[in-house]
Amino acid sequence: MIDLHSRILPGLDDGATDLAGALEIARAAVADGITAIAATRHVREDYPTTADAMEGGVRQLRTALERDGIELELQPGGEVSPEQLDRLSHDELRRFGLGGNPNYLLIETPGHRTSRTEPRCPGRPPKGRNPRRCGCAHPDYGRVPRR
Repeated sequence: MIDLHSRILPGLDDGATDLAGALEIARAAVADGITAIAATRHVREDYPTTADAMEGGVRQLRTALERDGIELELQPGGEVSPEQLDRLSHDELRRFGLGGNPNYLLIETPGHRTSRTEPRCPGRPPKGRNPRRCGCAHPDYGRVPRR
């Protein structure tokens, strides 16, 4: 199984705060059957992660995973806010490609500035950033399969 959206890299945004936390996430992922994981850091104004920082974090965590014998393939990536699309160079955006693929970007959906305790969409409880679960972000919400 592949996890294409994680905050496993330590210290770059609101995900793992340190290496121990990142390794805990990795162990839990492996226990859940995940074999590959994309380190999709926030790339937005309040978390101005650079491609250099993301790539450096991936290298460091790969070394720690290998040292600890955790069999998890770690891939680079980013969750890029729409505002950053015009601010970052084409090369920088490609470096944030989802799972290391420069042809695909994970775009931050509306609602990222709302706290976890507030509804992200009118009348719906917070359930993450999946646009399939948010009628205000997906025009055909009623026709999209739900879990």
